[in-house]
Amino acid sequence: IGISCPRMSRTRTTGGRATCQLAVVFVAVSYGLQVGTPTPTSTEPFSCKKSCMRQVFWQSRSFLLAAATLVSCIGSGRSVASPGIGCAHGPIDPLLGLLRLRAGAGDEVQRTFAMLKPDVASNAKVVRQIKQRIEDAGLHIVREERQRLSRKLCEEFYHEHRERVFFESLVNFMVSGPVLKLELSGPDVVQRWRALLGPTNSANARDEVPDSLRALYGTDTQRNAAHGSDAPESAAREIALMFEAH
Repeated sequence: IGISCPRMSRTRTTGGRATCQLAVVFVAVSYGLQVGTPTPTSTEPFSCKKSCMRQVFWQSRSFLLAAATLVSCIGSGRSVASPGIGCAHGPIDPLLGLLRLRAGAGDEVQRTFAMLKPDVASNAKVVRQIKQRIEDAGLHIVREERQRLSRKLCEEFYHEHRERVFFESLVNFMVSGPVLKLELSGPDVVQRWRALLGPTNSANARDEVPDSLRALYGTDTQRNAAHGSDAPESAAREIALMFEAH
């Protein structure tokens, strides 16, 4: 199945984008419902629905496209080959191909700095769970490094807080055990990683975003599981400092 849509370029207009999205929705629904019959004994389509909908939602930024993909998965009854890839050899493949082209044309891939703090970095089970959440969100771990921070490096990293009353206790906590440093990449990764983290105060996170990382693994404002850069500029500084300057 092919689809020609010249507006899927950097110069596309809002109207052009809507036209392309409607075309892709049509392909997803019609092709998904007409190809393949679900196997009655299969227990895999639910995994397919969850994985495909998550990936297309982030790639398309459109719930309509995500819903169309869900219908496509249900219609085909296909299973998932691996996390975040889509339906193996099923009708979702041409749709994802189109969306990858669209994402490449319009979405800038960012990088951000993430750090699992000493309260969770030594817990192998929690680290695996957090990495799985990162993967499920469609983000990529470019590099990682486990390290026990020196006081000098920690003080430089948190230099913007040096006049705050909590600075000394924060530094003491951060040098108390190893951390896991991560460089993440993906479209809008700075804000998407911070959304995964949740509010800075773990107690507030449990009230406001109970499935966020800080709600699940944090204790308070300081022992709150993980750090995330607050802007692309700070991400560049932190990546350079934590991976290249030490």
